[in-house]
Amino acid sequence: MRNLQNRAIYDSVEELAHELGIGRQSAYAGLRQGKIPSIRLGKRFVIARSAIAEWLKHPGMQKGRNRRHPAKQISPVGRREPPAR
Repeated sequence: MRNLQNRAIYDSVEELAHELGIGRQSAYAGLRQGKIPSIRLGKRFVIARSAIAEWLKHPGMQKGRNRRHPAKQISPVGRREPPAR
């Protein structure tokens, strides 16, 4: 059996789903919507382990975020931004 940590990419979406603890269809949906970082080559998703590791560290900061629904900017509690003039 190969050491999983030495491979640069996932062999399949099923492998990614198993490692993330989600279903295969949920993984495909996340990939299609750009919520899970990947590169699309034709019909194939190429998923880099390093991109997933970084995404898991900072899930709100991924590059492939759906541009129609950007992340909301939340200010610290108790601090208000002055109104724009």
